[in-house]
Parts: sequence; C-alpha cells; structure tokens
Amino acid sequence: MLLGACSGSTGSRGPSPIGASPGHIDINNQLLSVTCASTSHCIAVGSSGDLSSDLGTRTLIEEDSGGGWTIVPSPTPPTSSGIGSLLGSVTCANTTHCIAVGSSSDRTSIDTTLIEENTGSGWTIVPSPNPTAFGRGLGSLAGVTCASATDCIAVGSYEADNGHFQTLIEENTGSGWTIVPSPNISSGADNSLSKVACAKVGRCIAVGSHSNYRTLIEENTGSGWSIVPSPNNSDGYDTALSSVACTTAGRCVAVGFASPAYYAALPFTVENAGNGWSTIEAPKFNGSLSDITCADSTSCIAVGNLFAGAAVIEQEAGSAWTLLPQLTLSSSEINGPTLNSVACAKADRCFIVGAQFLGYGSRQKTLIVENTGSGWALVSSPNVTG
Repeated sequence: MLLGACSGSTGSRGPSPIGASPGHIDINNQLLSVTCASTSHCIAVGSSGDLSSDLGTRTLIEEDSGGGWTIVPSPTPPTSSGIGSLLGSVTCANTTHCIAVGSSSDRTSIDTTLIEENTGSGWTIVPSPNPTAFGRGLGSLAGVTCASATDCIAVGSYEADNGHFQTLIEENTGSGWTIVPSPNISSGADNSLSKVACAKVGRCIAVGSHSNYRTLIEENTGSGWSIVPSPNNSDGYDTALSSVACTTAGRCVAVGFASPAYYAALPFTVENAGNGWSTIEAPKFNGSLSDITCADSTSCIAVGNLFAGAAVIEQEAGSAWTLLPQLTLSSSEINGPTLNSVACAKADRCFIVGAQFLGYGSRQKTLIVENTGSGWALVSSPNVTG
C-alpha cells in the first residue's frame, strides 16, 4: 500500500509494517465513502454480506466520535426489494444532519435509489424518487453533497427504456428529494455521474463518463445543470472521472483514470480554477484514482488502486503532486487492500477507508487508515461477522 501523510507532511520515508490478524469473518465487509460532520465526528458507509446468500448485502455505517470506530444501526430495505443494498456516498449538511446514498436491488438485479438520513436520532430511510423505465421505477445514486444546510444534491444514473444508462440528479431543498433535469451527451449512449461537489452555494459540479469512456462534467451555477467542455487523455485512451472536490476559494479538482488497454490504466486528473477544465501533471502508475479531498486551494489528497493489487495515494502541496511512500500491511492474512474514499476532519486529522482482502477465500474486511499529523496508521474498524 502506498500511503503518505496528511496536511503537507510526508511521514516516514520508508516502509513500516502495520496491521494485525483480523479474526475470522464469514461475510464480506467494505467501506465505500467517508466524511466528517465535525472535527470529532466522522462517518463511513458501505455494505456487508453476500449476494449469493438469502440475506444478500446490507447497508453498513460506522461512526467515530472520538472513542474509535463502531458500527451503528443502519436500515436496509426489506429482503423482497433489497437483496443487494449498499451505501456508496455520505455527506453532512451540518453537524447534526448527515445523508448517505446508494442503491437497493431485488433478485432481478433491478436497482432503485436508496437515501438514508440522520438528523440526530439515528439513521432512517427517506423517500427517494426513481425515473420510470421498463414499466417501473429504477435508479442508482453514487454521490451526494450539500451546497448549504438546506440544499443537498445526489447524483447517479438509471437504465432508460432503450437499454442505455442516463444521468440522474436529485435535490432536496427542505421539502424532500425530487428529480431535477440533467443533460446527457446522447440518449443513444451510456451516461453516468459518479460524484458531486459544490464550490459554494450556487456553483456545483458533477463528474462521470459517457459513451465509450469519455469524461463527463456537468455544472450548475444557479440556472440548472449543463454539460461543460472536459478534457480527455491526449493519446485517445478511454477516460472517466470518478470523483471531484472543490475548495471554498472556488478551485475544483477531479480524478479518475485513462485506460490504454484491458488491465492497464493511468491516473487522470483535471482542474478548474475559474478558466475552464484542464489536465494536471501528476505521477503516473498502472492504476486509477477513486477519490479526492482538498483542504485548501493548494493542498489535496487523492487515493486509488493499482492493478497489481496495491493501493496508492497522491498528495498535492503547492503546485506539485507527489506519489507518497509505501506503508505495508504486515499480516499474512491480508491481501490486496483497496482505497475507496478520503476525508479530513481537520488539517491534521484525515481518514482513508476501503477494504482488505483476506487470505482465506475471497472475503474482505473493512479498512480504515488515519493520519493525525505524524504519518498514516491502520486503525481498528469493526466488521459484521455473519
């Protein structure tokens, strides 16, 4: 695992072993997104379970309020309609109002949107609309953010009647979630949005891909969502964006991948500081970037994964991006860690979440890595064991 430090520090320059035996876990656990409601309260979401079992996959939410990470109750739709439920993104509108989004599928593998909220009394499922296609409502949400305490936005996609996926954007301005118009490059090609971020109230950005892996960026500056020009790999490689982060100063950075061939990829990074989107020079490796967070206008952290089964992190300090040094997991029971999301509670307290594949079978357990200013370290994270 290639990891580094938070808030500009590079941490230890050499490999250092961390990790301990995870204990036997009978089902899969993964964390897909992390956010912090305050400097002392962070939340990670994902799923646990197996699609091959009668129970399927269930939502998973873990929280840390200063005493370590614990699993908290999170509702899952009934088995008849929620055989494959997961939460893929989480955000907080303020310290007492947090939102997680994802999808729930039935035994026919039809996805419907899933939104859960916590306003201080625990997590509950709230009504979320679905576009109508094939005679029923369907959709999946992949990203969520809040422009203000009373304006939250979720993005994803749905399969239209013609079999192509189309963009999906939902918004809640205080009266419940509604679908808002979102453009597509073409109704005759796949279009999807993976993440959304807001630079300020009145300027939000959603990123994803369209057609045969070309970047897709949509912006809303107060008059509705529109597609804006977005760069692709200059060599013509398949290119997609997986996440975006914006600073209060108005700079936005998006990350993803450019793939020249099957089982090969390069990280791909673009930015918009007010003059349109352009590519950023950053370290190259055989893999992709999955998420990014920015502490200020010149300091960002991006995480991702190598095709070889390791995980990577890149950090920006000033105008330069660097690939941070390797931090190894010493346990022989842990293989192929993946990093899915990164967030910072404050400048010197950041978290990365993901999953670790175990040595027996293909089971995986949750992964949480923390940096409190003196380097990254694996911290204990609970799992549903059966």
